[in-house]
Amino acid sequence: MATTTNYGWTTPDDTALVKDGAAAIRALGTSIDTSMNTALGTRKSGLVLISTTNVGSAVSSVSVNDCFSATFTNYLASVNINTFSAADVVNMRLRVSGADSSASSYNYAGDNTPGTYDQWTQASYGTTAFVWHRYSSGGITANINFYSPFATLNTSFNNISNCIGSNPRKNTSGGYFDATTSFTGFTIYPNSGTMTGGTIRVYGYNI
Repeated sequence: MATTTNYGWTTPDDTALVKDGAAAIRALGTSIDTSMNTALGTRKSGLVLISTTNVGSAVSSVSVNDCFSATFTNYLASVNINTFSAADVVNMRLRVSGADSSASSYNYAGDNTPGTYDQWTQASYGTTAFVWHRYSSGGITANINFYSPFATLNTSFNNISNCIGSNPRKNTSGGYFDATTSFTGFTIYPNSGTMTGGTIRVYGYNI
């Protein structure tokens, strides 16, 4: 009986009878199922898309609800916001049951690298929101990692983002919420003005 090169799965010989085909297919399928379960367990590894949230027109904030759960431990938010109406910092709050937490438990630090133009470096403790990005014009793209937001642990984050517009800059930031609250989502909002267009996609790290 012939076998595959890598896993040694049994396959029919060229001389096998057609009437044995169904049994051969069942045997091969069982072998593949067993090998994949051994390699991956009951999960697929990698990023799993959980939600896509569209940014409206001239909105003061955008909230992503029910994206954190017991299914995953850590998460990635891929953020693309097309335009802002004013030059200011961008804030973020964690939320649960459809409501932002404004507790004085947010600790963060951040900076950007625009050369000498409008340099931003900031760190704060015990505030009511994270400041995670500084912008001047245009829009932003960002990858924000969330660590243990649903677990009853300190939720932490880190971010790398970029301004899109007349004054490009790279931002880095990070911080943690100093309480063991179980969160289910988050809100992004500029300190002043509004934002228009774009998407926020949240993925679970399935590893």
